[in-house]
Amino acid sequence: TTKANLFADDTSLFCEGFSPYEIEIKLNKDIENVHRWLTANKLSLNMKKSEFMIIGSRRRLASIENSPVLTLGGNNIKRVYQKSH
Repeated sequence: TTKANLFADDTSLFCEGFSPYEIEIKLNKDIENVHRWLTANKLSLNMKKSEFMIIGSRRRLASIENSPVLTLGGNNIKRVYQKSH
């Protein structure tokens, strides 16, 4: 299940699953839905500010062989390993 957290002009999507591949499929589907909504409403996202992070135990993160690829409108979303506000 994917959950959205909205605050002012920031949006975060949270998704959990059993495998990185499963999460990648779910998130790309949800991101595509967001992209369609933005396009229909003549809005866009700043890709320079769009990024994703995988959260898990050290052991679980170390077991990920291939980093998921998330895209928005044909553009890859950058993966980050830490985030500060």
